Amino acid sequence: MLTCVGVGDVCNKGKNLVVAVSAEGWFHLFDLSSKLDTTWDFMGEEMKANYTQHLPANTKLVLISDIDGDGRYELVLGYTDRVVRAFRWECPPDSDISYGQLVPLKKWLLEGQVDSLSVNPGADGTPELMVSQPGCGYAVLRCTWSDETSLASEGPGAAEARTRCGEQRSWFVCTLYTGWHFETHAGFR
Repeated sequence: MLTCVGVGDVCNKGKNLVVAVSAEGWFHLFDLSSKLDTTWDFMGEEMKANYTQHLPANTKLVLISDIDGDGRYELVLGYTDRVVRAFRWECPPDSDISYGQLVPLKKWLLEGQVDSLSVNPGADGTPELMVSQPGCGYAVLRCTWSDETSLASEGPGAAEARTRCGEQRSWFVCTLYTGWHFETHAGFR
């Protein structure tokens, strides 16, 4: 069963592809541009994925956008278990998409459920990944990583999620950015 579908340049090749993710975690990538040259009638045709990869299960949201300001698109998935994961497509230069794969960049574990994902310009013009949560809550996720960071690295400090009216909502461990800098804190207030 498909749980989310998106369209974007997830492979950073200069053309939009269709992304479909199932509840079981199967990621399918479709290039429909060759089909568009022949006919617009897809009824009755079986679509074959150009690429398939298994990812963690229970995806409910997909976002394809440049979330770190490097000019390359990332795939961001929101899960039913309060998790958000970022992936980047990696493949040899000038190769077909069948030679690439999604590489995990970051995993964030949030205090509340994930309702939606969006990318907005920050105060300094850089992209900010925003996650809306129930009860008018939101979190702005810091999208910083290097070649050394991986899915296992969730950030060293505690971070604060704030509601739109600026009230403190909760403390939890991950790397978030809320518009102001604070030192590492532990525990609840």
